[in-house]
Amino acid sequence: KKKDDEAAGVQEYVVIRVADATAEWFRRGTDGFVELPSGKGGMLQSIVFPGIRLDPKTLFVPGFTRLAAATRKGLATPEHA
Repeated sequence: KKKDDEAAGVQEYVVIRVADATAEWFRRGTDGFVELPSGKGGMLQSIVFPGIRLDPKTLFVPGFTRLAAATRKGLATPEHA
C-alpha cells in the first residue's frame, strides 16, 4: 500500500494500529514517507491540511466525544480557516 500511495502522489496518510492501540501520521519526504512527530499533548497534526488534528489517545475510548472535541478544536484554528 505504501508504494501505491507514493506512486499515486499521496502527501500524507494515517495508520491506526488496533492491535496496540496507536496511530502514526506519515508525510511524504524527499526519500519517501516519514513519520511526523506528535505535537503538544501527543496530538498528531496534518501539514497538508492545517488544523486537521488527531488525538490518538481518544481513538480507542468508547464513544466519540473526546475524539470529536479534539477535531473541532483543530478546525477552529486560524491555520484551518
